[in-house]
Amino acid sequence: MDQTKPCLVTDYGTNAEMAIKVGDRIITASAAAGPSIEGQGIPCGMLAAPGAVSDINIEGDFWRLTVLDEKMQPAKGDLVNPVTGEIVEKGEIDSVGITGTGVISCISVMLKSKLMTNIPKLPNGKIVLGKDIEITEKDVIEVGKAIGAIRAAQLTLMEAAGLGYDQLEYAYISGATGTYVDGKKAAYLGSVPSYAKNIVQFGNTSIGLARKLAVHPETLDTVSEMAKRIQADHLMMATSQTFKDIYICELSYWEQGMPMEMYDDMLKMFNLRPFPHDDPNPNVERRVVRDIDDVGESGIKMVEHIGVLLEAPAKGCILCRKCEKSCPENAITVRESQPDNYIVIDSQRCLGSSCKRCITNCPKNAVNHTILKVVRKAE
Repeated sequence: MDQTKPCLVTDYGTNAEMAIKVGDRIITASAAAGPSIEGQGIPCGMLAAPGAVSDINIEGDFWRLTVLDEKMQPAKGDLVNPVTGEIVEKGEIDSVGITGTGVISCISVMLKSKLMTNIPKLPNGKIVLGKDIEITEKDVIEVGKAIGAIRAAQLTLMEAAGLGYDQLEYAYISGATGTYVDGKKAAYLGSVPSYAKNIVQFGNTSIGLARKLAVHPETLDTVSEMAKRIQADHLMMATSQTFKDIYICELSYWEQGMPMEMYDDMLKMFNLRPFPHDDPNPNVERRVVRDIDDVGESGIKMVEHIGVLLEAPAKGCILCRKCEKSCPENAITVRESQPDNYIVIDSQRCLGSSCKRCITNCPKNAVNHTILKVVRKAE
């Protein structure tokens, strides 16, 4: 609220909430981006956890993976040939999957290195980052649709505010993706406004606000007044023709590989401004190094087993345990029983229908999520 210069704030997630502030006016909106930018809906995707690829950088002719360690800190991963999957040099930690920030980094590097010149076409149809870690053309499209929804909503807000591309001083980004993503890679890809002069990365603003209200409850009145104010100027993307026109362009770009020149022509046809095409070089300020930066004197204690256990008979199960080995969240176990073995799933860990690796890796099609039943609360 204290920022006097034009700024755009985005909380990245499955539903990306955002607001643009110009002078005293604040316009809010949200975009249904879907789960792919959080590492879900992608076969090798996972939430941030030990063993997850969170960033990728070019080293000579190869790619260096950054992998989260047991303390959720970035560690040196393998150096790989992304076309063949060959491990050129072993890293300090093995990778088991890839986060949403890792996927954004991967696609950005694909474009930057010219490995992908015609979206979404890839060499051999995929990029290989390690054992069972592959980014396919279908994955590029899924992520592209999410980025497209966010970018279309941000551009719609820019239009509603009457703000020129060169007038946006700050792009504030929050949420787990906003915290851990490489700001410059995200700007190059377009998931963060490439035309913003400054990109400022925050942590988990929802948890941060909850903590402040718990510690200083007297600030609740101020927050309530602010909420009333911004509710009065909310832009519904579902009914915005501008959003629909821009999103059509985004889908054509990500699904059909439409050249950016044609994208600009379509924008002109809709009486909208074309994109600036300068290579983005914003000033990036990362104000936090983790999702929850201020943990207080006592730190954070992880509360385990707050979910429920689900189970289902696994007819035909041969106890190969491929479902257990393929789960990036260690959410599934196989319980021997007669006449059928059972799969048991810890609901607080399972990525559900956004992952399905236990289903796709079962050689006997014995894993069936549709018949899961609650057993008891996890202890």
